[in-house]
Amino acid sequence: MLEYEAKDMSWPIQCKLTYLKLRSCLYSEYLLLLLQLPCLKILELEECIMKTENMCTPSSNISFISQLTCLIITNCSVPIEYLRSLILETPKLRHLKLCYQKEIFKSVVDIYDWEKFIRTELNFLDTCEFLVCYKIAPNDKINLQLILAPFLESFWVNEKRWFICYEYVLGHSTIVLYTVPMNFNFYYYGGVCYAISAKINNYHLIQRLHNTIWTDGLKIISLESNEIGDNGARDLALALRNNKTLTTLDLTRNKIGIPGAEYFFESLQSSPVKVSLAENRDSCHLVAEPTLKTLHIGANHSDKPEIRILVDGLECNTTIKTLDSNKAFRKRHTYYAKVIESQTNRALITLEMKLVPIAETTIDSFFSTIANHPTLTTLNMRRSLTSIDDLDHFGDILRNNMRLTTLCLEKNVIGNHGAENLASGLRDNMALKTLILSSARIGVAGAKSLADAIQNNTTLTTFVLKHDQIGVQGTEYLANMLKINKTLVDIDLTNNQISNDGAKSIANALQNNTTLTVLNLSSNTILREGARYLANALEMNKTLKEMYVSSNQIGDDGLEYLRVSLEKNITLTKLHIGSNGITNTMYKEKLYYNNLRDLMNNGFI
Repeated sequence: MLEYEAKDMSWPIQCKLTYLKLRSCLYSEYLLLLLQLPCLKILELEECIMKTENMCTPSSNISFISQLTCLIITNCSVPIEYLRSLILETPKLRHLKLCYQKEIFKSVVDIYDWEKFIRTELNFLDTCEFLVCYKIAPNDKINLQLILAPFLESFWVNEKRWFICYEYVLGHSTIVLYTVPMNFNFYYYGGVCYAISAKINNYHLIQRLHNTIWTDGLKIISLESNEIGDNGARDLALALRNNKTLTTLDLTRNKIGIPGAEYFFESLQSSPVKVSLAENRDSCHLVAEPTLKTLHIGANHSDKPEIRILVDGLECNTTIKTLDSNKAFRKRHTYYAKVIESQTNRALITLEMKLVPIAETTIDSFFSTIANHPTLTTLNMRRSLTSIDDLDHFGDILRNNMRLTTLCLEKNVIGNHGAENLASGLRDNMALKTLILSSARIGVAGAKSLADAIQNNTTLTTFVLKHDQIGVQGTEYLANMLKINKTLVDIDLTNNQISNDGAKSIANALQNNTTLTVLNLSSNTILREGARYLANALEMNKTLKEMYVSSNQIGDDGLEYLRVSLEKNITLTKLHIGSNGITNTMYKEKLYYNNLRDLMNNGFI
């Protein structure tokens, strides 16, 4: 290869040279070459620099016709407008080969202009080979098929048979457009490429190494966090359909749903490829994992056509045991009832439907399905009831469903009406073990209804009634229940304004209760006197293991009452009394993070 410079190089008159390969030259030098080498047919350059200032140029009085038939530039940076100038000087040119390595194409529009330029101004060529690169902007959304579309026209495919291939270079956000077969000796990018070819109208994955080494032995591809979505999943699945070597494909966090998962299932069902779809739209796992047991449906499914696909997928599934649809159907959809109906006589055990209102037209069928569901054991309807009429169904559910062991109706407006319905069902229920009614506005009357029903219940072990406005009177009803009930082991009455009188009622119950092991009375305006009642009860109680009275106002005296009681009580292992108006700085800090029993055992108090 010649290191050519116009000022140092001269050619013999009527030089017979037909082939010349140079590292680079200026545009003015290019014109001189054409003038001084009248027999030159093939010119190969690494680079042609389009700068004409202060350079010698042929005299305008000299007329010549270049015999050049083939022009090759392997590291081209010549824009279209200057490329015209190069080609105008070579009327006999029939073969053009250009490799743009420097990404002078800034947008898809530039690529469309490139296609038009070749089709309208270079259609006289016999062969046209090129490679161009386009760097995708961060917020650009690219569709390979749309970019390739102009190159599928008859001019390219039928008339010239110049077949074009597009590649998306994974990890570089770069698209490469080139004619096939690609015969360039240098390829700018290595790594994995996702390609679509106009010749075979198909997708495929390839792996390139620098210096154009090709390999079809690709085994692992990671496309984590690329937001390829269902359309990208479709294209990728098509590309992988005939792959024989891939073993692992990581598509974590790519916003893929059921449609995208189905593409992979269809393309790879006879392949050993392990596809990871973690942290995508959760419903995609219905397709990707035929033996799926737990399905989480997040809020990204709300109000979308995918809900219909989800329902269809669940109707075919026979292995789901846990269905968690937190916020998934924020409107009153009819679909959810169908989802649950589809799981009748299946394996469904746990149904989490937080913030999932049921359409009015399907309420009756939905609750009827729940009441008679043969496998369901856990039902969480946190903040999902929108009408007081919804509450009428829970009596039937508790009377008829003898498999249901956990029921959560937290943050629904249960009130006295709902509490009465629950109570009527509890009297006949012999299965429920956990009942959670936090922030449900149970009130005094509701507390009485529930207490009356629970006092003779023989299965309920956990009762959560936090933030329910039961007050002193409601606490007294529950305390009387604790004197009779023989199965309840955990009761949570956090933030119910029970005050000292309520604490006294609970303390009296503790003296006789022999089953309760966990009691939470936090945030209940209990003062020093209330702490004294509880301390006296602890001296006599032999079963309670954990008690929580944090965020009250028992003060230093209340702390002392409880400390003394623990010297006699040997069964209580946890007593939390942090944030209680204790003035002793050392005690106050230690009690905030530790329970009193541990501090006493370690000699801190």
